[in-house]
Amino acid sequence: MATYFKSTPQQRLLLGLVAAVYLAGAWAMERFKVPRHTRFALFVSLVTGSVTLVRYWSGISLFPQPERYHLEMDMFLWVAAAFLAWPAIRLLRLGRRQALGLALAIAILCVPVIKKQRRESRWIERTLDIRTTIEYKTSKWLEANMPGTRVFAPGTIGFWLNAFSDTPQITGGFDNGILNQTVPHVIFQVYAGERQKDMLDLLNAFGCDIMIGGGKDSAEVYHPISHPEKLDGLKVLWRDGPDAIYEVPRRNRGLAHVMRKSDLPEYPLFPYGFNILIPYLEGLKNPEYPSAGMKWHSPSRASVTADLKPDQIVSVQMAWDKGWNAAVGGRAVPLWGDKLGQMVVEPHCSGPCTVDMLYDGGIEGKLARLVHYLAVLAGILWIAITIWRKRSGSTITN
Repeated sequence: MATYFKSTPQQRLLLGLVAAVYLAGAWAMERFKVPRHTRFALFVSLVTGSVTLVRYWSGISLFPQPERYHLEMDMFLWVAAAFLAWPAIRLLRLGRRQALGLALAIAILCVPVIKKQRRESRWIERTLDIRTTIEYKTSKWLEANMPGTRVFAPGTIGFWLNAFSDTPQITGGFDNGILNQTVPHVIFQVYAGERQKDMLDLLNAFGCDIMIGGGKDSAEVYHPISHPEKLDGLKVLWRDGPDAIYEVPRRNRGLAHVMRKSDLPEYPLFPYGFNILIPYLEGLKNPEYPSAGMKWHSPSRASVTADLKPDQIVSVQMAWDKGWNAAVGGRAVPLWGDKLGQMVVEPHCSGPCTVDMLYDGGIEGKLARLVHYLAVLAGILWIAITIWRKRSGSTITN
């Protein structure tokens, strides 16, 4: 998740230097009996300060995304300053007026910092009509014109997409919570790849009907698509200046597709490469296979309908998890994960068929719900027992 984080000899040397200073400081403060609260403030200041300032001064990252620790650095530097200032004032035997004068001088030195912070705060809190942003406009257009369609939304458009609508997407703002570990590689390839064909193959294989993109002059902040020229030639559904919503060519839209086991990839996409997708993509395009319809009844329950043969399966382009179950007419049917990390259902149907899919969380989900109910029950008992004890005590006293 970090920007430009690299472990280099220079980075490791600086990290070792910080560790050495930390150990030397620990020994010295133990030797001179520095109070524990002062030690704590100084140690935290050393860690957060060195990580943040080394990044600002030299461009080297000791930790991933070190700029994020500037608030902690500021907080603990001032805590450490307070813990160090009071003993110094007592040691110097400053009178009340001298101490107040010193405090005033420090306050005056803080004025430039305060002015800078206020200026930046005013910029952050500036008035903004959210309806004019590309993030809002794309989200609302998709909600109105293509509800329920999965989209590849880059950068800040993906971050904010679901703040304004319930449009499904493959990207988003929380990559560290992605269940299917193939998806981050897919996102990277769409961002960094040069060939349109590779991009479209990946979007087809992972159920995306829509691609949002723009060039270097895009209103989106990060411009993560390295080669926006690969979007040329795609059908434009909506445009706002340099940004556009493109249609991904697909035979069948949606997330459920009928095929045979032989069409599924035999190996993981990474590191084996794009060639392992060929049978799967051919299966998605095969006109001999019937179309499948998928309908959501709740966030944890969906159904797939299709006219199936006994040897046909349903590829569902969603992350596989042990908590998913499938049934046909109340009869449990196999549901498992393929080499792309997506779900496969074996309905064993002949003719029109409806597959009901339910997510119950598996054993982990059931245990979590049990703990939840026990916790609620324990809370109710705790309150009830406390009230009963208070009433019993007052009765006995009377």
